Amino acid sequence: MDYSLANELKDAGFPQGGRGSWTVDPNRLFVRFDDRAYVPTLEELIKECADDFDGLRRLDRGTWQCTSFSDGAAIHNGKTPTEAVARLWLAVNKK
Repeated sequence: MDYSLANELKDAGFPQGGRGSWTVDPNRLFVRFDDRAYVPTLEELIKECADDFDGLRRLDRGTWQCTSFSDGAAIHNGKTPTEAVARLWLAVNKK
């Protein structure tokens, strides 16, 4: 997951901390503690999606698709399983 998506999760209120890792904006020369964004594990994302997560599958050419029937049979794609589920979480938690 790149910084942009991790920062979107942060801005949308995803818990910042756990078993994942941290990332920072690669275009910044100096980074403060508050400038970093948490990159959650796939398990953490699925847990946070709870009943909104219905499935995950790999499509051709390495694209991953996450589905949710609770928000109208929505489909969220990503380059990795983590990215696809993160997009689901963002869609469900829009403020």
